[in-house]
Amino acid sequence: YGSKQAASGNYSTQAASGENAVTMAAGVGGKAKTGLNGAIALTYKDSAGRYRIAVGYAGEGIKADTWYYVDSNGKFIETGTD
Repeated sequence: YGSKQAASGNYSTQAASGENAVTMAAGVGGKAKTGLNGAIALTYKDSAGRYRIAVGYAGEGIKADTWYYVDSNGKFIETGTD
């Protein structure tokens, strides 16, 4: 099994490595990355101001070992920063 990581607080940063890793940044504006076959969950506020959680899966729309944040529509955006 891969590692499991979680963080809270706005603009938190989370990284989990290894196959099947799961990571979540529970604060708005966070960013995360995961390993091969892993998953990331990021919080955002929609246009009505409601908190939402976007989930991405490495190999299904996001890349492994790549940093992401989500926009106000819950779309994963690749970012090159650590």
